Amino acid sequence: MPIAAAAFVVSTAQLAKLGALAAADDVDGFWELLHREAKRVVPEFPHSGYVVSVLLEYLEERGLHIVSVDPGPEADRIADAALGLQFCLTRTESARSVEALEGFRATEGEFLTYYEEFADEPLAHAGGAMLDGLEYLKRALGALSSDEDHVLLFVG
Repeated sequence: MPIAAAAFVVSTAQLAKLGALAAADDVDGFWELLHREAKRVVPEFPHSGYVVSVLLEYLEERGLHIVSVDPGPEADRIADAALGLQFCLTRTESARSVEALEGFRATEGEFLTYYEEFADEPLAHAGGAMLDGLEYLKRALGALSSDEDHVLLFVG
């Protein structure tokens, strides 16, 4: 099964329910609730989720930290359940990340070189896939419409 990347927008109440399911090790219930009640960021990321993981590392190395300062107990429970959570951000944190990404520039060639060095293997379309990943991150981070919303990114 290929690794996928998917982002979802959830309300504070939905996040609490998801955190409780994760803490109870109810993995099936967690994914069922997430897919039933959350708003999935579309269009979906069409490449391997591993590309998004590499992209997040690339951004981190360049000082662009897309992480919550204080994710809260619900996000901690989800992270502790090893469900592939990469981040859980509030609207304010998302806006800050979008602003940082707006000024960021990288070429397909730079992304390709980084991917091949990071993964220690060639992937012909990695540069373009990382550019697509950057746009997907911006779309996910910009998808929150309420201060009660959170955006969650999963890779796995």
